[in-house]
Amino acid sequence: TIRSGKIYMLFSDKNDSSKLTYKIYQSGSWGDAHHVNDSHSNTIKVGSGISSVWLGSTLYISFIENGTDNVRIVTFNGSTWSYSTPSGNPESETIAPGVGVSGNVLYLLFADKNNSDFITYQTYSSGSWSNPTLINNGVTSAADMAYPKAHDNISVGTEADGKITATYRGKDNVINWLTFDPSKSIWYGAVSLPRLGKDQTVDGYTAPLVPATSESAGVVGLPDGLLICFRGKTTNDIRWVRRTDA
Repeated sequence: TIRSGKIYMLFSDKNDSSKLTYKIYQSGSWGDAHHVNDSHSNTIKVGSGISSVWLGSTLYISFIENGTDNVRIVTFNGSTWSYSTPSGNPESETIAPGVGVSGNVLYLLFADKNNSDFITYQTYSSGSWSNPTLINNGVTSAADMAYPKAHDNISVGTEADGKITATYRGKDNVINWLTFDPSKSIWYGAVSLPRLGKDQTVDGYTAPLVPATSESAGVVGLPDGLLICFRGKTTNDIRWVRRTDA
């Protein structure tokens, strides 16, 4: 994540008990690696996936705590690190949560372990968390359509118009996306990426099959759309799909 000309890289230190670690890149070079400590000077251990985003001047980091299914939040205000749990004590078994920001609101999305891994979200605004809410995109014909289910880590990006878009690996390894429109307070999508041309070969397959991955997919909001990156299911190379808004 980038802030004020600095790049913050966060990772789980494989060589040191999976401790949450960060490095900062500035003025053309990387600084030393540092472990993140909570307010009691205890190191924090990561069990699955890290997602981060800035809300104002505070960095928010989401992940699953090592050895548990607990979704945790770490914040950094430029000088102090803090460690907390969203209200409701959300749990997500092995599937990492994602965080995004629209306006002055933080959005946390996770696969709810206690609800068949259906995607659930919470918001954080003005110092308090909302209750966990199951995402329903308005489709009522089938549960796996009305209530999207994640099969791998969730990535969240913010579009230029403030919409929140999440990508995740859905059923049959297909890359799915969800979008939340804060101005209307509705979710829509929960569908796979479109095929990329009638005669194109995508991920080793020919159309009309859609892009697929055996892992998660990352999403980044652009001034004129979205960029989704993923590892091809059969080729294992890095691929991308860009959506350009009219």
